[in-house]
Amino acid sequence: MTFTSTQSRYDEFQEEAVLAILHDFKEKLGGKYLLVIPTGGGKTYTAVKAVNRLFEKDMLSDKNDRVLWIAHREELIQQAIDTFSDFEILYKDNSSFKDNIDFKMISTAVAHLQKNKNIKMI
Repeated sequence: MTFTSTQSRYDEFQEEAVLAILHDFKEKLGGKYLLVIPTGGGKTYTAVKAVNRLFEKDMLSDKNDRVLWIAHREELIQQAIDTFSDFEILYKDNSSFKDNIDFKMISTAVAHLQKNKNIKMI
């Protein structure tokens, strides 16, 4: 019997989720997708990895596209910003695309979208 660490299991299903997001995004650019991971499973980190990968694979253009990251609590907005920063530190060889992300509360998202037509909703 082979034992794997908890971290390697997280990495496994997070990578599977990232690949599924990339596949779905490629199939339908304007589609709506749901990321389902249990509490403590790394939803934010997985989503950050997926967004960065979309830019790395040129599925989103770092020159022309922006992503709107929406949350219903300020703590979740800050968690996402911090996670992008952590990603940047962890993957020094790859650039983080944090500068292409607009972090907004639900209450301000519609107005932000109306002003910024080049934001991709993923």
